[in-house]
Amino acid sequence: RERLQSLYRSNAAEIRKRQPRTMRNVAGYNLNRIGPGAEALARLLVGSEGTLAFFSKLRLGLAELPRKRVLGLCHFPDLIQALDSVQHLVSLDPSAVELVDSNVLTLAAGIPDFRSTIARFVHGTPGALLLVEFSSPDSGAELERELGHLDGLMTQIGYPSSVTSAITLAEQAAVWNVRKAGLNIVMSMAGHRKPISFIEDCAVPLEHLAEYAMEVNAIFRRHGTDGTWYAHASVGCLHVRPALNLRDPEDIALVRRIAEETHEVVRRFGGTHSGEHGDGILRSEFLPAMVGEQVTRVYREVKDTLDPLGILNPGKIVDAPKMDEPSLFRFHPQYDEQRAEEVLPTVLSWEPGGLLGATERCNNNGACRKTDPGIMCPSFRATRQEQHSTRGRANALRLALSGQLGDSGLDSPEMVEAMSLCISCKGCARECPAGVDMSRMKIEWQHRRNRITGIPFRERLLAALPRIAPKVSRLSRLLNLASHIPGRRLLGLAPERRLPRWAGQAWRDQELKSVVPPAKSGAEQGSIEITADSTKPQVALFVDTFSRWFEPEIPRAARDLLEASGADVIPLRSGPGERPLCCGRTYLSAGMVDEAIHEAERLVNAARKMTSGDIKIVGLEPSCLYTLKDEIPALLDNTEANRLSELSLTLEDYLDQAWEDGRTISFNNQAYEGPDGKPLRILRHGHCHQKAFGGVPAADRMLARLPGVEVTAIESGCCGMAGAFGYHAEHYATSMAIGELDLLPQVRAAEDDIQIIADGTSCRAQIADGTGRNATHAAILLAKGLAT
Repeated sequence: RERLQSLYRSNAAEIRKRQPRTMRNVAGYNLNRIGPGAEALARLLVGSEGTLAFFSKLRLGLAELPRKRVLGLCHFPDLIQALDSVQHLVSLDPSAVELVDSNVLTLAAGIPDFRSTIARFVHGTPGALLLVEFSSPDSGAELERELGHLDGLMTQIGYPSSVTSAITLAEQAAVWNVRKAGLNIVMSMAGHRKPISFIEDCAVPLEHLAEYAMEVNAIFRRHGTDGTWYAHASVGCLHVRPALNLRDPEDIALVRRIAEETHEVVRRFGGTHSGEHGDGILRSEFLPAMVGEQVTRVYREVKDTLDPLGILNPGKIVDAPKMDEPSLFRFHPQYDEQRAEEVLPTVLSWEPGGLLGATERCNNNGACRKTDPGIMCPSFRATRQEQHSTRGRANALRLALSGQLGDSGLDSPEMVEAMSLCISCKGCARECPAGVDMSRMKIEWQHRRNRITGIPFRERLLAALPRIAPKVSRLSRLLNLASHIPGRRLLGLAPERRLPRWAGQAWRDQELKSVVPPAKSGAEQGSIEITADSTKPQVALFVDTFSRWFEPEIPRAARDLLEASGADVIPLRSGPGERPLCCGRTYLSAGMVDEAIHEAERLVNAARKMTSGDIKIVGLEPSCLYTLKDEIPALLDNTEANRLSELSLTLEDYLDQAWEDGRTISFNNQAYEGPDGKPLRILRHGHCHQKAFGGVPAADRMLARLPGVEVTAIESGCCGMAGAFGYHAEHYATSMAIGELDLLPQVRAAEDDIQIIADGTSCRAQIADGTGRNATHAAILLAKGLAT
């Protein structure tokens, strides 16, 4: 302590002189925290990046969460005018002012998950938006007044009628999702150049924001590139990423030039190159230029005082390497790009760069290591091990594909273990800021492994369910009895699991009004005729394997609901004499891509009438429906498959759209009364694929339209069953551990009269096995109250 205080006294004037005039700064060490009157050695360690000490215990001061928020979207013609306005908008004391530039807005408008949000809240084609939030701990606060003041100030500074408002929590969440997904969105830009982070943490005083942006954009133009901007504008911290190709030696040389020129602009405006992310390898070498040689020597002495052996995270803040040292680059001289396609020939359609390029999208941001409820990444949340995170798997595949794990990297026991716990929830495709899609990568890896080692009998048996179901379903009673006989462990199935029960009366397409038997008695077996009602909108019902053979009450409820919405329901079915259609999901889960392609081709061929006639296709099981939307286009890569994807939607999505179009459904009030005449309470769990593709809001809206019901969402990630995964004996414990993270405790805690809703067949099975409670598909509950 005395040594540190002496260091401060000897250098106090220079330390004060070099302190940036910004609201955020984490460059170097917090030397101002060891001065007289401000001494707080714990705060000296904050932001030291593990170079001075490690923490065994932390005590944090918590702030109360706001109970009410409103959001105003301020439109500006260009980036510079938006940034110049920040200094005025902060006078209203908002809780946040965030920047979204035109690159993000343009790209977001082309992404299905964000298209409706952009259309609803963004007017015209602004050059930038400022998202201005007001909040209060008082749930009764009249924050709408603040939006009025915001609109008035915007008019005063020259931008009348340029504010749109998001009042409800759902509206605000939709807008914030676009901002939070900013990095993911800009990483989707076409071409080899991608936004690269090395000057993304600069902060300057608010009065210089616009000038700073003008000069940085001039630097980009001078070097033949451009950048993407998003920022914590209210505190002057701008996350700007120039677009560069780090495989191109000329672009690699630009990294240093752009960094040095940008840092010079930052220094001139009294800012810092490290607003909140830290110095690390990228910025530590520039500390002498930013804070001066004298303060840099103080950093060295602080380091020597607290870490005399130099063993704590060396090479950061002091003794840093050059930021463009070739060995530090991901694409170093030994990086073998040509090897990837040789060791793992791909079968799915990938964007330029192939599978290796897809793994390279991982920028190690660590979002997949979060532990709060969400889709990504359930196996990491259960195990807390890096190899079971999306990042761990993506890096392992990248290292193996580029030859850095040797010849056996793809087949090592460690790789097998890491990939085995990926349950293909698709959460990473939605939540990963860099857009890593591990579910697709696992298909490629598993397909290759199948070719090399063969396909185990258990996987063949489970995957073949769609093909064997039409034959064995005739023995449904016997199969249901046999499911209780011991011996499942011989197949590698968990004895703790209850197997699905076969239905006594499976779904038949003839149960639709549009389906009539052929007029000729000698017609081919299975032949039917479809009648069309030209007065009604036509919709095709796709009944998946699980709903058809195990829970036919779901397609029967869906039929009734679709008809109640005024639709003419026709079947998406196979040809005469053929077995029912299948999406190929079970085969994909086992890496049996050839079989999945066959099923996909059958389905696409059968859907030609729909795809050529713009007939919507409604699915019931989320994992199957989203296979139509996601994997089948990647498997077949043709126009028909892409059109199938565009036309396919969940039952709730279709009903919700019909409702908005005026085709409402009449429900019987008494059907939804709970005990003692009280409103029925519903606890809803969303399937991972529903959440990953944005299908949950429509389900919630339809449930909320039931008279008198109270709908509550279960704040949960994956249920843990994940199709066949949870039935595997070796995965049973992990499956249950994932379920115990969020879902199962909340279901157990629910009162007996609360109705549990879960659209996924795996989710319902996990809830039954883990809690003894029965969950219901939303279609069953919705159809229960159809007015007759």
